[in-house]
Amino acid sequence: MYFTLSKTDYILYRECAKNAWLKIHKPDLYYQSELSAFDKAIIETGNEVELVARQLFPSGKLIEGRGIEAQQLTQDYLAKHEPILFQPAFSLDGFFAAVDILKFDSSKNGHSIFEVKATSDIDEKVHLFDLAFQVVLLRRTGLKIDEIGLIHLDPEYKRFGALNIQNLFKLEDVTAEVEELI
Repeated sequence: MYFTLSKTDYILYRECAKNAWLKIHKPDLYYQSELSAFDKAIIETGNEVELVARQLFPSGKLIEGRGIEAQQLTQDYLAKHEPILFQPAFSLDGFFAAVDILKFDSSKNGHSIFEVKATSDIDEKVHLFDLAFQVVLLRRTGLKIDEIGLIHLDPEYKRFGALNIQNLFKLEDVTAEVEELI
């Protein structure tokens, strides 16, 4: 039996190995119960925050889907050195990840990877391992990753009037921390 291990599966395994095993080997049992309203709200909030964070990179191209077509479109954009990609999809040797934001830096001929989180701080036990999984996979596909960043809500931001996207988010360079995990 062949299956793909995603970064979501990896994070689930780190939280509870038994849940990860169930999800992979007994998906009917794993998905038997519906998500709670709270869990659905967390997912929806995360998706909304990511949509807003994309405004930090206005020229980005969105890759929709997770299948072969999305993976091929990702490769096409990479070959053209597209500056900003949202949700590029990567799969290799049974591992899969879709990256929140991938930025090409022509001066370094390398990429920066950014994970967007709907939190006001870094959860080192989850966020850094999430990024480590992605960086390892991307490097195995041949990409040069120079910078690893986490974009999250700035807890100091106070809104007065129009929403200021630049101040709403905080970009943390977590390259050293993720490289240490790798």
